[in-house]
Amino acid sequence: MTGARPRVLLFLMAGVLGALIAFGANADRPVSADGGSAGVVAREPAPGDLPSTPAWLPGESEATSPAPPPPAALNGSLALPNLVMPITYVGDWPDAAKAALQRAVDTWESYLAGAGPIAIKATWSNSNSSVLGYPGSWWTGFTGQLIPETWTPEALVNQLGGLDPTGQEEIYLSVDDTPNVPWWFGEASAPVGTRDLTTYALREIGRGLGFTSSILQSGSLLNFGLGSPSAKFPSVHDYFTVTGGGTPLRSIASGSPALEQAVESGDLFFAGPFAMAANGGIAPKLNSPPAFNSSTFGYLDEATYNGTANALMTPVITLNETIRQPGPLALAMLRDYGYTLVAAPFDATCDGTASGSDGLAVLRALAGFENGLLPLSPCTGDADNSGNVTIHDLLLIRMYLAGF
Repeated sequence: MTGARPRVLLFLMAGVLGALIAFGANADRPVSADGGSAGVVAREPAPGDLPSTPAWLPGESEATSPAPPPPAALNGSLALPNLVMPITYVGDWPDAAKAALQRAVDTWESYLAGAGPIAIKATWSNSNSSVLGYPGSWWTGFTGQLIPETWTPEALVNQLGGLDPTGQEEIYLSVDDTPNVPWWFGEASAPVGTRDLTTYALREIGRGLGFTSSILQSGSLLNFGLGSPSAKFPSVHDYFTVTGGGTPLRSIASGSPALEQAVESGDLFFAGPFAMAANGGIAPKLNSPPAFNSSTFGYLDEATYNGTANALMTPVITLNETIRQPGPLALAMLRDYGYTLVAAPFDATCDGTASGSDGLAVLRALAGFENGLLPLSPCTGDADNSGNVTIHDLLLIRMYLAGF
């Protein structure tokens, strides 16, 4: 009789799968780049452009930079709590502007999970650049780093290494208090002739989380490394960037004509596994204009994603454009960097909803097809957070979808 047990399990799985498909059809080297330091240079952007990324501080010696402190104990729970992103306000912020920024922070907090806070320093001043957001610093060679020889933003170092490498804020925002076009601070869509502060803040916090290329122009050359004089590594974002022919951008020599040709080709894509899964198995297209511009390079392609659910992390925000969600591709790309997302109840795929596809994810995990997503997390089909993917997870999702 022992040989019959797999048949019973397969029969049960097949039956639940049918119900799910039917239901689903209906339903060691720190780099300082902290805000306010004299070496940080940001050009004034064109209207709607993203400002350039503050990077390596000229004159800082890599050889004498202090090593990161030892990592703190990480939260060992399978289900990490929502991230907390406390804000330190600098300048005379109007209450309405604070509310608009907090709305953006609340949105990111609702999606990101982690063992420690990601602190934000937000300055209200005459910055001449709408909203500028960037990581407090970039690190490589730290304990817990997922991808060796890449520059990792401080916010992610905080989560992966369980350490606070600088003791300062992880993300810096600078908001222009006297913009040419007035800010809209409300929750509703921005009126004609205004710019929505919440939308800008959402995107710039995304930049601070690492949605940034390390490529900068030095003279006539394009180099990886955020301007570092020696450690010309890609950022975690660059690591997953490939050409249309599948060549990883990181495999092309920094400062070479071939890198310039690839960067200005208009034919670059983000080949992270989570991003591709969120895009139907296709690598999302990235913005790579024919004349390199560090303010717009590496974001989601404007022509492809403007006006879609993935419009936030494109390079242009137009007048009165109002966006309230990061979008599934941006969230998936953060997962590729190494962040953890908060799973909705029984959201086995971490797409933000519970649906028939979550049951399919559990079935695939049970069948051994999801090894690329292991070790287990709330996004690998472990609906009951037991530490294993079992038929019980499948039944829980089915019951949840049926309203029990």
